[in-house]
Amino acid sequence: MSTVSFSVLFVDDDPAFRRLASRIVDALGLQVVGEVGTFAAAVDAAAELRPVAALVDVGLPDGDGITLAAQLAALPLHAPKADFADRVMASVYIPDPFAIRSLQAARRRLLASPRAVAIAATIALVVLGSMMASAAWTLANRETLVAAGNWLAGEAARWAWVGLRSAALNLIEQPWFAGFRSLVETPGRLALASAAMSLMYVSGILALRRLLAVPPQQVAHANG
Repeated sequence: MSTVSFSVLFVDDDPAFRRLASRIVDALGLQVVGEVGTFAAAVDAAAELRPVAALVDVGLPDGDGITLAAQLAALPLHAPKADFADRVMASVYIPDPFAIRSLQAARRRLLASPRAVAIAATIALVVLGSMMASAAWTLANRETLVAAGNWLAGEAARWAWVGLRSAALNLIEQPWFAGFRSLVETPGRLALASAAMSLMYVSGILALRRLLAVPPQQVAHANG
């Protein structure tokens, strides 16, 4: 099976982060071809190493990472070869979910000789006889099975009740339970607490939406 080399260039002024990111990318099967910490070094490294993709920090000591990403993406260096997609698909292994070919090969080996057929027939008869004997015993001992099922159900219910009771007692003994109980018993306090929690939730959603908003300047990416 052929392997596809997807080269990546890291641009970040934090050496510890570059080492961590390199280990993660290596674990994904990609190839780290270079690590630099400045805008100018990234331009020189891209011209020399010809990476397929670049991971760029937004804040660099000598320039803007977004501008650098746009500049690197515009270079022909980042365009993969014409057969890149074909090589990627050729490296993908799709396993047979039902192992049909393995089953067919096992069947051929099983029926290869009369001795193998006899052994397979004996095993099949033993399994079938065991199933029939189990079914006959079940039909003949229904009361025993029902009694055993009832006993198991009763024990399960008893232990579930013991666990629930223990959890409730543990909850009641918590130091904050008295305050929570007084809050629930006072409708005004409960409404105020609910309003405060709702306000915090909405504020968190708005803050998260702002953080995930697309920047006004489009960030260029190198697509492999």
